[in-house]
Amino acid sequence: MGLSHMREKVGVGIVGCGAISKRHLEAIRRLPEVNLLGVADSVAARAEVFADEAGCTAYSDYRSLLDRPDIDTVILATPSGLHARMALDAFSAGKHVLVEKPLALSLVDADKMVLEAKRASRTLGVVHHNRFNQTAGMLKDLVSSGGLGRVVWGSASVKW
Repeated sequence: MGLSHMREKVGVGIVGCGAISKRHLEAIRRLPEVNLLGVADSVAARAEVFADEAGCTAYSDYRSLLDRPDIDTVILATPSGLHARMALDAFSAGKHVLVEKPLALSLVDADKMVLEAKRASRTLGVVHHNRFNQTAGMLKDLVSSGGLGRVVWGSASVKW
């Protein structure tokens, strides 16, 4: 039975309440079919402040968030070194996972995440929003059209 037969909205949880989590909250608020139900952060006060703003429940342990049956999908907005372990835990809990970049810090961990998502019949996605930036598109078009000649090597530096 699909989700649409069970309830009207997709339940989402965010793990990690740092700066990027606010962007996810903005996106969720624009999606009427999505309901943010919980946020988790190892710094309990940060989770509480974010949850108050978002109107959801705060957790200081992400595994408590994963225990909620009404949360279908988790967004991992945590330090990169935590992505693999948290994603594997989420798949074990039956959740779909959206991970901030990078997916993982090693190919071995990335492969484990992909295999576990397939085994659990869950979706694994990774956020790479910068590919949609106007400047990135202009550069791609310039390279594709041959405007830079034959590119044999490149280097880039992105200053956040």
